[in-house]
Amino acid sequence: MINIKLPTLLICTVLLLPFACNRKGEHRYADDLALVEKRTAIVELKADGGAARALVTPDLQGRILTTTAAGTDGASNGWFDRAVFTTNDSVTGGVGGEDRVWITPLGSQHSFYYGQSVPLNEDNWSVPAPIEHEPFTVMNQSARSVWLRKDMTLTNFSGTALTMQLDRRLTLHGRAGVEQQLGVSLPEEVVSVGFTSDHRLKNTGNSTWTKASGLAGIWNAGTFLGTDGATVILPLRRGKNLDDLLTYMGPLGEERLWQNGSAAYFRGDGRYRSKVGIPPRVARDTYAAYVPEADRLTIVRFSLAGDTLYANTAVSIQDDPYRGEAIPIYNNGPLDYQPTEEVSFFELESTSALRELKPGWMIGHSHEVYHLIGEREDLAPLCRQLTGAELPQ
Repeated sequence: MINIKLPTLLICTVLLLPFACNRKGEHRYADDLALVEKRTAIVELKADGGAARALVTPDLQGRILTTTAAGTDGASNGWFDRAVFTTNDSVTGGVGGEDRVWITPLGSQHSFYYGQSVPLNEDNWSVPAPIEHEPFTVMNQSARSVWLRKDMTLTNFSGTALTMQLDRRLTLHGRAGVEQQLGVSLPEEVVSVGFTSDHRLKNTGNSTWTKASGLAGIWNAGTFLGTDGATVILPLRRGKNLDDLLTYMGPLGEERLWQNGSAAYFRGDGRYRSKVGIPPRVARDTYAAYVPEADRLTIVRFSLAGDTLYANTAVSIQDDPYRGEAIPIYNNGPLDYQPTEEVSFFELESTSALRELKPGWMIGHSHEVYHLIGEREDLAPLCRQLTGAELPQ
């Protein structure tokens, strides 16, 4: 969850290239590449002769800022705050991006995001420097993958300091890789790009991490441009319904959160600050987002553990801080929870389970994102096949 203002959208100039730009103002990948590489070091992953690309920024915590499925003239799939790259200020983080890694918990007395400032509330929100402002080290890279590392110590609200090492491995998938990973055969008219964001979090301190003093987990999040039609599709386990979901921030009416069959649907218009959490007992390991304005179906798949310990987002001292969500989904908007006409972003996220770790022990988490871009009649059966749910009307 980040709170940053959407800059003025650039005008799309390449109108004739299929899926290069859309009427809602998505940017051309070549323009994003030119903008970013002037201000920070990049690692560009490529597949399919350069048709599939991912723009990685090691100094910005190894984020994937954006991807494209149609070469440099193709549309950028991710949202990031482009305005920060046009100023004279140093660019160190806080820019969004299609995939970033943070550390849970966000809420509770074990949160890493409020320091030790009292009271525990949104006024004291502050992302720790190692995952917001400091660079990650590139350990190895190839044409389609890069391995980054960060050593850090984070102190939670309760005052417990946890020393850890985070390994982040990013792998780009072209069309054949997308089909293989998802186990589908894509229609010829559908273009695609995907990536796997894989992590290992190791206790490198001298003490065991305990539930009583606070644990740490892996949190993947990606930002995407909000639109009137953007909808997150969340398949639920059999017999589960909206009452089993956790909701945070602004209240959600049926125009923003609804159920159709065995799936929940959440609006991602980037105009109203709200959040839902899907507990592990309710979630499935695959969900989707459909943005009709971009002709894009995004499939998210992640490693859903059988554990019951997941971080809770609620910004409060909690009796049970480990009764949380495996899938947090965030829609950005004004901090006063009032609707606005100014469009920003929504986030697709997943988190690892939390475990007590002795020194030298580690946990892992994998988060996969696949963009399938084409006509609705081609995307609808793919959504049904991969999630068991229908595209929203």
